[in-house]
Order: sequence, then C-alpha cells, then structure tokens
Amino acid sequence: MADRVSTQERRYDGVLAALPLASACTLLIVRWLPIHFEYQPNDLGIVSLASLARYPMQQEIFWYAFALVAGSLITWGLARGFQRPASDFRGVVRAEVLGASALLAVLWLPTWLGATWVVAAVCISGAMRWAGRPLDGQLDSELDGEPDGAEMALLPAPARRSAGRILLWLGAAVALALVLSPGIYSRTYALVNGLEDARLMYDNFTYLGETGQHLAWTNAILSGGFQGRDFFCLYGPLYDLSIAGLFRVLGRSVATYDVHWSLSRLLGWISLFVLGGAMLRRPVLVLALPFLLPWVTVRVGFALVGLLFLWLWLRGGRLRWCALAGIAGGTGLLYSQEYGAVFAILAAASFGLRRDARSGLVFAAGMAAVVAPLLIWFAANDALAPMLRDLVEYPRYLMAGYAKMIFPSLASSLPLTVSQLGSEESLQLRLSYAVPAVFLAGLLWALPVGAVSPRRPWNSLRRITVGLAKDPVRLALVLIALFGLAAFRVALGRSSLPRTLVVLPAAVLLLGYALDRLVDLWRAGSAARPLAQWRSASLVVFILMAGFLEAAQPLKLGFRTLENTWQLATRGMQSVGSRHLARVTSWVQLHTEPGEPVLFLPDDGAYYYLTDRPSPIRFVMGHQIVTNAHRAEVLADLQAAPPRYVVWDHDAYRVDELPDELVFGPAILGFLADHYRTETRIGGVEVLRYEGPEAE
Repeated sequence: MADRVSTQERRYDGVLAALPLASACTLLIVRWLPIHFEYQPNDLGIVSLASLARYPMQQEIFWYAFALVAGSLITWGLARGFQRPASDFRGVVRAEVLGASALLAVLWLPTWLGATWVVAAVCISGAMRWAGRPLDGQLDSELDGEPDGAEMALLPAPARRSAGRILLWLGAAVALALVLSPGIYSRTYALVNGLEDARLMYDNFTYLGETGQHLAWTNAILSGGFQGRDFFCLYGPLYDLSIAGLFRVLGRSVATYDVHWSLSRLLGWISLFVLGGAMLRRPVLVLALPFLLPWVTVRVGFALVGLLFLWLWLRGGRLRWCALAGIAGGTGLLYSQEYGAVFAILAAASFGLRRDARSGLVFAAGMAAVVAPLLIWFAANDALAPMLRDLVEYPRYLMAGYAKMIFPSLASSLPLTVSQLGSEESLQLRLSYAVPAVFLAGLLWALPVGAVSPRRPWNSLRRITVGLAKDPVRLALVLIALFGLAAFRVALGRSSLPRTLVVLPAAVLLLGYALDRLVDLWRAGSAARPLAQWRSASLVVFILMAGFLEAAQPLKLGFRTLENTWQLATRGMQSVGSRHLARVTSWVQLHTEPGEPVLFLPDDGAYYYLTDRPSPIRFVMGHQIVTNAHRAEVLADLQAAPPRYVVWDHDAYRVDELPDELVFGPAILGFLADHYRTETRIGGVEVLRYEGPEAE
C-alpha cells in the first residue's frame, strides 16, 4: 500500500494544465453549436427587462449546465494526456503553459486564429499522452482490486492550534473586519447619541425602497403581523425578525436598523476570515482576501460558519461541531432560504459520503432546534402555509423571469479588447464567468478527475470517493466549490454585478487556498522554482484579467474607516436628513388616524415605517407585485377596503425603469384613476383621496 501512495504523490494528474484548454474548447463548442432558443412567454404575468426584450431565459440554465458538464468531461479527457511524474517540474510548466495559451488565444485573438491554436494544443496534448504511455499504463494498473481510500494522497492540513492562538486569531479577524466596515462607526454613533429618524432619512431609492421594505416589514411584525399572512417578503423570516428583536432591545429607530445592516456586513467579514484562517495552513494569508472582494453579506456568512463547523467535524469527528453546524444551517435557512438550502443539502451529502448517520442526526437535531420553534409559532398563528408558499414560489418566479436582466454573453463578446477593460459592463462580464470557473476548477482539482481511468471508470470513481471521505481538506474544498456552483444560480436569476459579488466569498476562499499551496511550492526547493514562478505569474494574470482587484477596495475602506472615526471624534455626525420626506410624513400623520391604512406607491416602503401607518395590501413595494395572481389579490383588497389616501411618488426610482403600466397592470391603475382624486401635492409626491361610493 505504501508503494501506491508514493506513486500517487509522484504523479502530476494534469488537471491544472487541462482546465484552461478545456475551457477554450468549451467556448468554441458553444459558439459553433447550432442550438438556438426561442422566447417562451411565462403564464404568470411576470414582466422584466428580459421578458420585454423577448430574451429566452431557459437558455441560461442549459448553457450553464452544458458548460459545467462539457468542461468537466473535456478536462478529464485532456488531463490524461498531461499526466507525468510530479518531479518533472519543467514538463509540468510546459503542459500548463500550453493549456493557458490556448485559453488566452480564444479570449483575445480572432476566432479562426484562436481555434487553430486550440486544435494544435489538443494535438500536442495527445502527443504527450502517447509519449507518456508507460506512466499511464502503470497508473491504470494500480486500479486492480477494491479501493480502500489510501491511494489518494491526503492534502496537507493546518496544524492544530492552541486555545491561546485561536483566541488571538479570532481577535485579529474581528479587528480586520472592523477596519473594513467603515459604516458601523457612524451608525453606532447615531444610535448611542439618539439621533432622530428625521436626520437619518434620505430621498433616494436605497432608503425609500431597499431599506424601506425592511423597515416596513419590521413595523408590521412589531404590530403583530406575520410574513406571508400579513405581508409579502422575498427573504427568510429570520431576516426581519432579527431586526424586530433588535428594535425591542435598542429601540425602534432608523439608527437601530442601520446598526443591524452594518453588523450583517461585519459578521460576514468575520465568518470569511475565521473559515479561511481555519482552513489555510498560513492564516496570515487571509490578509490577502479583502483585496479580492468588496464585501461579504451575512446571508452567505451563515453558510460559511456552517462550513467552518463542518470542517472542524471533518478534522476531529466530534459531534458538537455537527450540532453547531446544524444550528448555523438552520439559522441560514431561515435568514436567506437560497443559500441556507444549498448548505443543508451539501452537509447532508458529506454525512452520506462518510456514512456517518449518527453525525447526520446530530446535525439535523441542531437544525430542528432553530427551525422547529419558528415553524410552530407561525403554524399557531395560521401563517406557516402562506409563508412557505411565498418562499417556495420565489424560485419559480426567478425561473419565469422575475427581475431578470440579460446575462452577459462571453461567446458574443469575443475577442476581448483592452479598450473594454475598466467599465462596469466589462467587469460584470469577466466576473460572471471567472467566478463559476474558479468553482469548477477547485472541484475538479480537489476530486481529482485526472485519476479517473477510462478503462475502469467505476472502480476509479469509487477509489476517489472513498479517499475523499478520508481527506477533510479535499472534502472541504469540494463542499465550498459545490456551494458556489449551486449558489451561482442566484446570479443567473438576476444577472447583475451585485448578485455575482454575493457568491464571490466562496471563490475567494478557493483562491486563498491556491495561494497557500503556492507558498508550499516556493518552499519545495530550487528544482520546483520554475513551476512556482509560472503558477504565481498565472494566478496574478488570472486575478487581474477576471477583475477581482477591480471589485475589491480594501484600502479605500480602510481610509474611510479612519476618516469616519476622526470626523465623529472631532465634529460629530453631520447628517441633516430630508425635508421633503419629513413634509410627506408630517402630512400623512396629521390627516390620518393611528392604525389607518395608507397606500404608498410605487416603491416607497419607508413611509410605512416613518408614518407608522400599515399597508392596506400585503405588498410594501410595487415591483414585488410579481404575478397576475398578485395583481388580482391587490385589486380585490383595494375594492373590498379602499384606503382613504394613496400617496403616489412620481419622482420615485422605477426598478429597471419598468413603466408603471406593466408593473401594476391596467386594472389596478384603472381602479385608482376611477376612484381617487388629487388632494394635494408635495413636490413630486401626489396625495390621492378616495371618492368612491363609500367615501365620507
């Protein structure tokens, strides 16, 4: 058995050389395949930029799956040609240069020239395989007999650290996160000094819409409302319940909400640093991670914390880590269902791979300890079914095109040009393909697919899975990569740069691990120096071309932290709020009774909180009236109990610039036009008064 392990350690499996060449082949195949999709209108009545452009949304899932499958298969096929003794460092460099040059040719050269070089590279890799047949045959002969997992050499794991070093690292992670979270200082200052809401409200969509929806939903919770039954929300119930809890502890104020938002970013950074510090053999390399991404949201942070506890379980096998992973998973599931569900599925798969039912049950118990009380509470108030209905239907809305933007096409953008670099469109294009590419590369390298023999595929696959179950480092890398690939579906749902940045932390963790292995290579001796130099240069080029450094701004965040703290210490907080929002709020409060419903349209959710008036419908944001069924529900509610006032903001930002006629539909707008008349105007805000048959 020792001979088999040493043979594995001496073998270069060819995956890193095959990956870029396989990517180039996949790109050419996608460009030349005669597959075209026709626009299929959805039957839900969902309107978006993509539907208006008659964009065939089903093609994205197809091409995403096709690229992953085709890229994996081609990588496996080509890797066999690049295999060689791992001690042949110069040969490994030549193989990887060949693959990288093919991908660069496809990306930057005219199509015919890039294709010519790809064909030549494939032929050269075949010649390498032919020349390496003795090695190939030797490796295939190792697959005789039953696999026991020892054939796959374990990846080096970090040394176990003392309690003192762990506490020191946690303190350093918190300190670094505080440096990268400049907003928390001004927001904490506002809370501690009791700054009134009037000084913290702004007349823009970020406040009225993005922040306003959570303020309105939290206000509904504090009034006894339940998500699904009393208001429509696209997030998990714990998101706004946590804000409501903070309101009860620190007071109902915009400052409290702002602190909650800042804490979510702070905890996101901490989760990334702690997981990275646990997995990397050199925790100091975590300092490089902020240079690769701009922020981390706690919505993904709960999954990262869950992966941390799974990692600790994989290394030590202690059940308490499974329980904590379950608690983190249950919290993440209730906080943001998309990422929480992905983590829960992957955790279950890891228990199944290791055939450890006991640990899986402990994990499930930890999840149930968090999820069950909330579900029971909702069920006792007749809110469980509608809440779950909304959460389950949300992926269906995304598939049908809700808030859909056209995903940038790399195939039609080739060849790339230097003049394109620097724009947001170019950054989105490059990151939209580089991020899933990192996930796929990490997955195929960690498995590793190059060890799968075409002569005995099932035997070698079993050999890999058994070895994977015994290697905590490889399994953790596989889980991170799979989490990223699955979570990237959210970026496909709304193809914008912020959605891609949400899943960026998982990709950055894999890049951090690659950097950690590079340090090992530099320390391997002078013989490995050419390979270390090549891989260092190629990693830098990839990071620069993909746009990771363009998205991240750690130095700017650090300077803003210094600036904010200095300003608060010397001059205090200078915010003066918005007189316009204050006038609208005062008018509504003077002309309505406490508890009287008022309808604010189209997307001014913050007014429900500022005026402390409930919504007469389940929706606090107009663009979240997603389907025809939603529009019918809204119309029925308005007809049954029309509010006395409708406040329409003509200057409000329209999400994706979609016209009101398409968002609300003619029936709702017709009802408002027939039954409401202008009462007053406050700037761009028009207050409408009901004049229907039951009006006083």
